Amino acid sequence: MSAACTPPLDLPNAVRDAKPTVWRNPRLGRAAEILPGLAFGLADVAAAEARWRRFDPLLARLFPELATGRIDSALLPLSADLAALVSGRPGASAWVKADHDLPITGCIKARGGVYEVLVEAERLGLAAGWLSGAPSYARLADPDVRAAFGAHTIAVGSTGNLGFSVGVIARALGFQVEVHMSHDAKA
Repeated sequence: MSAACTPPLDLPNAVRDAKPTVWRNPRLGRAAEILPGLAFGLADVAAAEARWRRFDPLLARLFPELATGRIDSALLPLSADLAALVSGRPGASAWVKADHDLPITGCIKARGGVYEVLVEAERLGLAAGWLSGAPSYARLADPDVRAAFGAHTIAVGSTGNLGFSVGVIARALGFQVEVHMSHDAKA
């Protein structure tokens, strides 16, 4: 890594001062060595992707701005200077996933919070038979299902984005929602 790409010793101050800053994980390892030891594998990723696709019609119905029902964000190129800083190689290109601009909530943790609520909605929908023979998961937005979801409360502990995303999707489905925040959360 060149001297220009060496992270500052006082990383928090560099970030606070809005200086271009890179933190490199000192425990970074090779994927071939790390992946076999993880609790989740490719099959788990494929199952999660399949679940998301089952919910596309529901999300499109609940949130008309999601024409496809997909919560996705743009992939944006970094400037040449930032790409060199991030990669440690002049002339390299680097891209950033703009999850700070996700639809519905506009926050970086939206997918995780939404996904967890959808998993619970699916569990309840399958157990109640609402999804048996239904043409799509959009059935979960029908008034009778929303009323039934209203008998359930989703609770989340969060100081911001996660709680917001859980609250938005849970209320859209008709659940009662409790967001518990610490006393020192930012206004």
